[in-house]
Parts: sequence; structure tokens; C-alpha cells
Amino acid sequence: MLGLSLCREGKFAEAERLYGAVLQKTPNQFDALLNLGRILLRRGKAAQALDLMRRAVAVNPQSPDASIELGNTLTSLDRHEDAVGCYQRSIALRPNDALAHAQLGTALLLLGRNDAAIGEFRTAIALKPQFPQAHHNLGIALVRLGRLDEAIEHFRTATTLDPTFSAAFDNLAAALRRRGRFDEAVAAYRQSISLKPDNAAVHDLLGATLQRLGRYREAVEAHKAALAIAPGSAPAHRGLGNALFNLDRHEEAVLCYQRSIALKPDYATAFSDLGLTLDQLGRRAEALDAFEKAFELAPENIEFHYKMMDSKRFAAGDRQLETLERMAEAMPSHSAEDQIRLHFILAKAYDDLGDPSRAFEHLANGNALVRRTVPYDEVAQRRSFERIHNAFDAELIRAKSGMGHPSAAPVFILGMPRSGTTLVEQILAAHPGVSASGELTNFPDAVAALKGPDGRALAYPELARSMNRKQLFELGAAYIASLPTPLPLPDRITDKMPGNFTFVGLIHLALPNARIIHVRRDPLDTCFSCYSKLFLGGHSYSYDLGELGRFYRDYERLMAHWSAVIPVGTMLDIQYEELVGDFEGQARRLVAHCGLEWDARCLAFHDAARPVRTASFTQVRRPLYSNSISRSRPYKDMLGPLVEALAARAPIEADGDYPTRN
Repeated sequence: MLGLSLCREGKFAEAERLYGAVLQKTPNQFDALLNLGRILLRRGKAAQALDLMRRAVAVNPQSPDASIELGNTLTSLDRHEDAVGCYQRSIALRPNDALAHAQLGTALLLLGRNDAAIGEFRTAIALKPQFPQAHHNLGIALVRLGRLDEAIEHFRTATTLDPTFSAAFDNLAAALRRRGRFDEAVAAYRQSISLKPDNAAVHDLLGATLQRLGRYREAVEAHKAALAIAPGSAPAHRGLGNALFNLDRHEEAVLCYQRSIALKPDYATAFSDLGLTLDQLGRRAEALDAFEKAFELAPENIEFHYKMMDSKRFAAGDRQLETLERMAEAMPSHSAEDQIRLHFILAKAYDDLGDPSRAFEHLANGNALVRRTVPYDEVAQRRSFERIHNAFDAELIRAKSGMGHPSAAPVFILGMPRSGTTLVEQILAAHPGVSASGELTNFPDAVAALKGPDGRALAYPELARSMNRKQLFELGAAYIASLPTPLPLPDRITDKMPGNFTFVGLIHLALPNARIIHVRRDPLDTCFSCYSKLFLGGHSYSYDLGELGRFYRDYERLMAHWSAVIPVGTMLDIQYEELVGDFEGQARRLVAHCGLEWDARCLAFHDAARPVRTASFTQVRRPLYSNSISRSRPYKDMLGPLVEALAARAPIEADGDYPTRN
């Protein structure tokens, strides 16, 4: 009894000595055997505890507690199959013991017998509904079977029953992440951190989740918090590098990846991330070295191959291509995401090799796989274009011109993706009076933030009719305030978001002195180039040739409308083919349109020291070349639906018939 009292006080060493003395006098004293075994197990002496638990079961084979404790000891020694028998014997002796069912479930879970484990956890919960550990472990089993929504509910129940259960918050967050519910995952990670602030891994996971939400500055702080606790954590250094990369702090990101690799020389993912970052900085040779190291460590990691596919030209006998072709032979064994990437990589490889037939086969398969998973409502998209066309007529533009913010700093470069917008920005970025910001979502974000008198969001494009001078000025001011403006202040700041072509009228009203540059390229080349790229987000119209062609047709019609209704001189049209054919002449037009003095450095655009993050980053690191002109020619006979859609340039009726997809 004194030994039991000492255990309750946490004085396990004293209790251990006391029980040892008891067993010296009475070797088969059941309570002493059982309690000393429990103490040894708690103190990490499972091998010593095992003998005592077996003796306790031998002394009293009818004790369900002895069988459970023997099972617990065997579990701690990773002898899970033996533990199952002990828990089953305990349940036979005491069928309504929720703990025994839960422990049996845990042993089955550790053996990978997930369905059987789920049955035991459900029995435990039926016997004892307020059992947080059983709910938590049931959640783990459900996650393993891909039943994430059920798992999330049980993890939530566990945290409700025990608000101090940090592991339940961790697993809840992980399941929410897999389900794409990143905001909720962030909240769960923060709750876990409030319980265990020194858990570096959770800080790191929080940072990774914040990055999925685009909250990169918060992610930087989370990764730094992880490193403050565990400065030797290679994953945390890599996570910080990723957050800095997404903030366009590429040089700092490189240092983080290098530290990560120094700590973990076989960290293939860090080598791959380093390669991509160096490539976007224009440090091609170093980038290829990093990619090669990643392949050496993980030759069949499809993500690594995908990251570097634009950094090189494939050639006959290429060892990397041999690896890719071998992986393609087992295509169905890969995840859907990896199958898509593999198709796009092989399409690029065969295009480099001059084999358009094989390249297009992979393009068609890859795009078809994406289209099955990416929702695209063509009817809604086409009606959206029609609404914009109708909302911004010439009368509205005349009536409200000049009301917005007077800043002349913004330069909007827009058009279809893959039309040459990155090249145009890179030319301007070489000018000392220009700061290039890349693809910003700032203007659509500012529009989305507009509220009416009732506090509700205003609908675009109809909001243009009701906006007054004050609202237009404030929209322009909000956009200017949101720009990543460097010091000293530049004369011009570029915003190269191609999709801003849907906002041209409102851009002009909110920022009447802003420059707009519309970049055009041959329609077939533009669309084929879109079809050949796996975009990271958006552009859901680009994975079906017919839909892509009809989207281009509607874009073209909208741009013709803008040219007709906004004041002459507001928007400059640049034809990509003319830019390539008369580079200096067109570059001078660009600079003059921005209201800047000519600077010869614009002709050496490929030397501009800035990271480029779009799909065209490899092209703009080279002197001007004409390879992209007539890019689609070898594939023209395979692009029937696209050619047909582009040729059908009849006006769109607002309530007309729209093609539907089976």
C-alpha cells in the first residue's frame, strides 16, 4: 500500500525499491508484480517489465488487468501480434471494458489491420463515448483508409473532449490539409502550438500550410519559430526557403536551401528547390548541377523532373529521358497528379527531339487528365465576357474618365498567357526607371474588396455603372497602396498579370494615367503554347482544344471592344512577331508609351538582374530568338478542334446557344 501511495505521488524510484523488497519476501505477490511491472514500463524498462507481467498473469490468469498490462508491455517492445492475443484474452474476461477494446484497436492499427482496428475503436466508443484517445486513434485508422471527412470529425471530438490533447490537434490539422481546408488546418496547428510551444515540427507544418494559403510573410515567421527551437532542422530551413522564394526573395531562399543541404546532404527535395530557384535567377549551370544531384538521389521523383524540364533541351540518348520512358511504362501505378506531370514532361522531351507525333500524344493525354479534374463552365465564362462587353460601353467610359487616382506609375502588361507578356516586362525591367513586379493579383483583389452601402461585395462588371468619383479614386488608391514598391520610388511599376485584360475598362477609370500594354501573338501559336503548358493554377479553359479556341475568340472580341471604347493612346498593342522582327523599333515604342526616355539597356533585356517566375522564365534569359514564331506549325494537322474554333469568329449572342461538354 505504501508503494501504491508513492506511485500516486510520482515517486517511482522509491516505489520500485519498495516493490522489489516485497517480491524478495513474497515472489508471487500479485499486486507487487503488477505494480512494479507498470513502474518499469513507465520508466522505459519494458524488457524487465515483461517478465513481471508474465508472472502476474501466471499467478492470476483470471485478471483482465494483468492481460492488458502484458499486452501494453508487448506493444512497447513492438511485439504487436503477441499483444493482440493478450488484449483479446482480457476482453474475453471482461467484455465491456472500453480500454481493452481501444488497446486492441491500437495493436491492430500498428499491424496495419485498419478495418479490424476501426471495429474495436467503435466498440470502445460505444462503451465509453467520452473517450478522447479512442476517437483520436479511430481518426488515424480512417485517414489510412482515405476516409478523411470521418477522420476529421473524430479528431475534432477528441479535441473537444480533451482540449489539451496536442497530438489530436496535430492529426486534425494534417487531415484538414489533405482535404484542402487550409484555414481550418492553420487554426488547429496554432492550437497545438499553444499547448506545446516548443514543438518545432508543428511550427514548420504551420508554415507550410500558410504557404498553401499564399500567406508567405506569416509562413516566414512560422518557419523562423521552428528554427529558433531546432536550428539544425533541415526541413525547416527548406520551408523558410520556400516561403522566401514565394516572396521573390530568391537570393535569401538560395541560402536557406544550401543550409538545409549542409545539414542533410541527401536531401533530394532541397536540391530540386535550389535548382528551380537558381534557374529563375538565371544561374543556369548551377541550377542544372542542383537538379542532377536531386535526380541522383531520387531518380524517379516525377516532381523533380517536372521542375527542371524547361531548364534544358532533351537530346537523343539522354539518360534522363530513358528514366522517364521507363517510368511511363508503369503509368497507371503513378498518382493522377504524377501521371499528368509525366505526360507534360515527355511531351516537352519529344518536342525537343523533333518528334511532334509522340509529343502530341502525351500532350493530349496529359490535358485530358487535367480536364477531368479541373472544373470549367464554358457557358458561364462566355456570358461573363458578354456582361463585361455590355457594362463598359463608350458612353460610360466618356462619362467617368478622369475620375480615378492620378498616379502614372502603373504599367499593366496584359493579354493571353504565352503571348509574350514576360518578354515585354523583361525589356522594360532593364530600364533604370522601371520596377518589374511580375504577375500581381492586386487589381482583381482590390475590385473584389469593393463593398456597397449594405456592406455586401459589389458585382463585377455591373459595379461600374454605380461607382462615383470618390469610389473610383479610392479603388485606384487602394491598388497603388498595395503595390510592392521599392525604394527609391521608381518612375514606373509593371503589373504583368495577363488576365487583367478583363479589367481594362475599370483600370482606365480607376487609374486614368496608367499605361496599358496589350501583347498579341499568332492565335494558333498562342493557344498551342497554352495547351503545351501545365499551369499551376487558373486557365482552366486551356485543357481542351475546342474550349481553348472559343476562349481565345471571346478574348479577342473583348480586346477589340476595349480598343474601341477607351481613349486613343491609353493602350499600346504589341505584336509578338513584330517585336521579334523589329526588336529595337518595337522596344522604343514600349519605352515611349511608358513616358520614359530611351535607354539602350533595354536591348540587353536578358541580362536584367531579377528573378522571373512565369512559365517563360527560361526564354527571357536568352537573347532574342525567333523559335517561338510558327511554334504550332509541326502540330497543325493534330489541332483540328482548335483550328475550327478559332475560325468560327461569329459574334456571341448573350442568350444564344453555347456548346456543352459531355
